[in-house]
Amino acid sequence: MEMNTVLIGKRIRQARKMREMSADVLSEQVGIANQTLRHIENGDNKTKLQTLINIADALNVSMDYLLGRVPSPDETITAEIKNTYGLTDYQEKMLRVMVENMVPIITSYVEK
Repeated sequence: MEMNTVLIGKRIRQARKMREMSADVLSEQVGIANQTLRHIENGDNKTKLQTLINIADALNVSMDYLLGRVPSPDETITAEIKNTYGLTDYQEKMLRVMVENMVPIITSYVEK
């Protein structure tokens, strides 16, 4: 399954602007060149998973939002599960930690 780099770039730019953050500030926080961020936002560049995670963290949005799995930066898969199953805030937080820890395992498995 290919990542939709155009959608990811669009979501990053939208979240950055929503946070009133310049490209210079975001690229510095993430530790990438401003030109690299520009390529990512334009959808020209596939990027490493860790870079996307760092961008999501810097923008305080979920990976689900960046990847187009949820329509809003405030909506997450774990929030949906929390509401469906009546989880507490703490249980949702633990679910999010578990999912984030599984991402490297899943991506290394899928790449093979």
